[in-house]
Amino acid sequence: HPAAVAPLRRVPLSRALSSGAAGGAAGPGLGTHRGPVPASLDQAIGVAEAVLTYIEHGAPGRELDDILAAAGRDHFMKRFNVMNHVLIATQVQATIPLGYEPTPAGFLAYARSIAEIVSTPDVDKKLLADLEEVTRDTWDALVRRAFGIKKLPELDIDTLRFAASRLSANMQDPAFLKLVAEAYERELKPLASSGNLQEAIFKLDELVVPCYLDVLKSVDGLQPDEKGCVILKCRINMNLADQSVAQSINSATMALMSRAPLHEFAPSL
Repeated sequence: HPAAVAPLRRVPLSRALSSGAAGGAAGPGLGTHRGPVPASLDQAIGVAEAVLTYIEHGAPGRELDDILAAAGRDHFMKRFNVMNHVLIATQVQATIPLGYEPTPAGFLAYARSIAEIVSTPDVDKKLLADLEEVTRDTWDALVRRAFGIKKLPELDIDTLRFAASRLSANMQDPAFLKLVAEAYERELKPLASSGNLQEAIFKLDELVVPCYLDVLKSVDGLQPDEKGCVILKCRINMNLADQSVAQSINSATMALMSRAPLHEFAPSL
């Protein structure tokens, strides 16, 4: 059962909306779309609090409980991806009232707007700390509901940069990429071309597990097992705003996509 969620730290979504309502758009059925409201950290905190509330007390939380229930049936990498999909879908829903399109691309546009604010030299440090706190609470709620992990342990940024760099090197190793290319021709491509793209993606993610396990042998405080993989993946995802971490992961992803171009089977937006 979900633990009680903490009280709102800053602003509810209604106040976040009102901060830019002059040029904004209402949610579905609430008015005519006129483009997104101006981005702000208050707005970002309101959205983040809404996402956390939905995960703790709404339908997304029940979906996460289903992921935990599938522990003995589904591979943990598949369960991690489903958990990530729940998070993205919840984020998309939370940003619709701000005038963003109800798609992952719409949320990405919102996230980019917030990232621009966060990267400015005069960013409000107190508001930024509040946003980071809600983000940590959200990831803790995700792994608690989906994997039974009570709380994500802290990993300092140097450790994460090292782990991302090692992971990237492992995923770009010629022997590994040869294995991926062979799996793509043998199994992944036929799956994707027959309409089972999601299953092909799950299979590809399973191939990457040994790359994570190897990295985890050198990360203090984590074990080279399922739990360690989940924690490391979460912490990397939470720190993709760091340039070093992002570059390592982007390089690995591009190498993987070059050998297993499953994106070619994705429906055009």
